[in-house]
Amino acid sequence: MAEIGFEMYQKILEEAIRELKRNDFKELFIEEISKQDHFVNDCTIDTDLEILIPDSYVESITERLSLYSRLDNCENEKQLEEFHTEIIDRFGTLHSR
Repeated sequence: MAEIGFEMYQKILEEAIRELKRNDFKELFIEEISKQDHFVNDCTIDTDLEILIPDSYVESITERLSLYSRLDNCENEKQLEEFHTEIIDRFGTLHSR
């Protein structure tokens, strides 16, 4: 938990609990599950692209995990642009292979 931060830990834990309720204990949580089907709590995008911060760009795993968490919390394009500007300012331009 110390390496990924409390918010990320809590998000992973909530997702695991939700998955257990839907799969292993669905008969106990039928009513709760039916109420949850009306909204999307999180979204995952699958892509063939590698969307990782390379170890060579940010060497500290703690720092990379913090950056992933901050990136996850960006809610609009302006915040993404500000994040991008800060990353370049702190770590330099990321060169593609």
